[in-house]
Amino acid sequence: MEIKLTALPDSSTVERPDSGQSSEIVVRPDTIVYAALSMAKLFEGRRKELSELLGSERYEGVDWRSSEDVRPLVPDLANDLDRVLGSEVGRQSPLMMQPVWKTVGKTLALHEQCFDIFVWSAFALTRLFLDRAKSQAREQMTREMRSVVWIVKMLHDFASTGKMNPGKTTNEIVYAPRNDKAFAISGSRTLHYLESPELARPWIKRSAVKEIVLGGGEKHLSPERRLDAVVQSTFDLL
Repeated sequence: MEIKLTALPDSSTVERPDSGQSSEIVVRPDTIVYAALSMAKLFEGRRKELSELLGSERYEGVDWRSSEDVRPLVPDLANDLDRVLGSEVGRQSPLMMQPVWKTVGKTLALHEQCFDIFVWSAFALTRLFLDRAKSQAREQMTREMRSVVWIVKMLHDFASTGKMNPGKTTNEIVYAPRNDKAFAISGSRTLHYLESPELARPWIKRSAVKEIVLGGGEKHLSPERRLDAVVQSTFDLL
């Protein structure tokens, strides 16, 4: 399970009241791979059913590396992925833990109610790029659209051959200069999925830090990491 520590609020929600604040989430290509693998696992022994749900026969002969070929297919790919997810919605499993730590606005002061954690299933994680891809203009391939292509291509390969090659998929289906990011989604957009009393008022208080960091552990913190810097610079915390 991936652990993704996120700051609350982010720059897009910092001016809002507590109920409107959320965290940016940056998703790496490996996370998309793990999501695809967890979905494929659900269809072991049922590859024909997966192929039918995907409509795989429609994608035979597609040059997946060509943005011009694939971009017009994205609406169909998104709907196909939605159909797969809908068929197995009762069998989801955790994929990513998202601990949040909350500050007072833009300051380095921990909020009185500052720590909580959210858990994403693979299915839930797809909403971050699947919903966005459906709403985006089709003139150019976006990162969210590419993530849809990646996951459908891997599931298509598994349905067809019983195997997938994640490294080849994410390295060859690029459409733009490659970097280590699948996509990023700002707090103003993650709020749609995370909005809750727990996000507005995280459960664990700042006073709990002294019960978490024990035995001189603060001496091993790295101040180039923002949360570490906050803990080190808050003299009354420990």
